[in-house]
Amino acid sequence: MLQLSVILGAFAALMFWVAPQQPGDVVWAFRFGLPALVLFVCWVLVRNARRVEVLPDILRDAAGDYLERDGLCFAPRIEAADGVCRVVVFFQNRYERACTTQIALLPGGSSFSIARLNILNVNVQFECQGGAFGVLRVPLAIPAAYQGKSIRYDVTAKTRFPEGRGKLLRYRSGAGVGPVRAAGTEQMLEAFSAFSLPPTRVELALPPDVAEQLADGLEPEIETLWTPDFASLARA
Repeated sequence: MLQLSVILGAFAALMFWVAPQQPGDVVWAFRFGLPALVLFVCWVLVRNARRVEVLPDILRDAAGDYLERDGLCFAPRIEAADGVCRVVVFFQNRYERACTTQIALLPGGSSFSIARLNILNVNVQFECQGGAFGVLRVPLAIPAAYQGKSIRYDVTAKTRFPEGRGKLLRYRSGAGVGPVRAAGTEQMLEAFSAFSLPPTRVELALPPDVAEQLADGLEPEIETLWTPDFASLARA
């Protein structure tokens, strides 16, 4: 939003200097006020970019670029082990208090079609401690027709902080994703996709030679790999 305001402010300032033939007091105020505002926003952007992180960006080291929804950053991947495909989601909380996040991955349809591919969606909810880094593994059955192919997924998410967010611990944000859609709205939104914002999409390569049906007892697994030492942060 700040970057967009710089572009719009600079364009508006140029128009106020070029367009009016007989500028009045209001035009002169905008001629000097808008450039000053643009310079201030630029200073804010530079200051924010140079802030020292409170916590290490472990997620970036583990997964490279990542997505975000309201403070919970995550990066979906695909892995195969023991003949089972799993959607692996690395995640890290940017705030000091715990959050609950729901992530949904919906396989995209072919071009010029509102139909979805006939494979299982991923829709899972989990908790993440304040500032923590972890991984979520979701078993996924893959029909033989799609094994070994790359599939486009639409990604949405929803994050809640039941006790408030607390202090911001990591300043670098991920690419924003839209909210999880309510049940029953998917077909309507697809039908009018030309008039709505494009969804966040990722390309996931499905592995070959994996199970087409999941065995009983296979459930999503979540593991917290790192948590911050808040006692040392308080002394810093």
